[in-house]
Amino acid sequence: MRAGTADPSYLTHRAKRGRLFPNSDDSLIYRGNISDAQQSAIASNGWILSVLIRVLDLPTQPNGSNADSNSIMVKVRPGQGSRNFDLVIGYAISDGMPAIIANGIAHEITNTYSLIEVEYTAKIGERGYAILTMSIDGVRRYNYTGASANGTGDPYISWGASASTTVGHAHWSRVIFSAVPDFRSPCFCDFQITTNSTVRFQVTDVRRGVYYRFEKSTNLVDWSFLGATRPSESDDLTQIRPIETKTQFYKVLVQ
Repeated sequence: MRAGTADPSYLTHRAKRGRLFPNSDDSLIYRGNISDAQQSAIASNGWILSVLIRVLDLPTQPNGSNADSNSIMVKVRPGQGSRNFDLVIGYAISDGMPAIIANGIAHEITNTYSLIEVEYTAKIGERGYAILTMSIDGVRRYNYTGASANGTGDPYISWGASASTTVGHAHWSRVIFSAVPDFRSPCFCDFQITTNSTVRFQVTDVRRGVYYRFEKSTNLVDWSFLGATRPSESDDLTQIRPIETKTQFYKVLVQ
């Protein structure tokens, strides 16, 4: 088995900070432990993984989805209350073009290095849901909205070449793991009256998977249901509604 190689300056810099280290003197896997404070933030909000890698060859196909049975892999073990994830990386010729294979999904290589991004957004609210997505070179290739938390044990992230029968050779340029920023309930909306008797209101900094409920009122006392949504992306949320009365109030709730 040939080991995956990495940018020495990156690993050295990180190792000096005491965060990343080989499992043993002759191990081909690097590991970074996740602190208790980091684990708590990850369990509440989710995590983001970014891997920039160049796969040179993988003569044998990845051996299933188990990271421990493959030569080029990343393991995310974020601990209790969060979502485990294994990233198994391979290489193949698909339709005459070189392609990187991430968890069985082939993606034609358009540049020397491939950027693999994975994001797990934790469930927020009673009606929200957790989402796990994977993108390759900016193209969404995997979306799973039933991503319940399954993490247990000591939290860590590891990558490199596991002890397996597969053979691979890769250059690791960057491995970044971080927590999703804290969720903040919407404090206000931007409203705009349009010329065609409709109102456009916008909620900023929307979190994907969160259940947003919109209500309307004419007196700020009696409220009725207007609409609801669970966005699949973290971005601004815009709704356009007809103006039904001369005086109309709107609000947005997180449930």
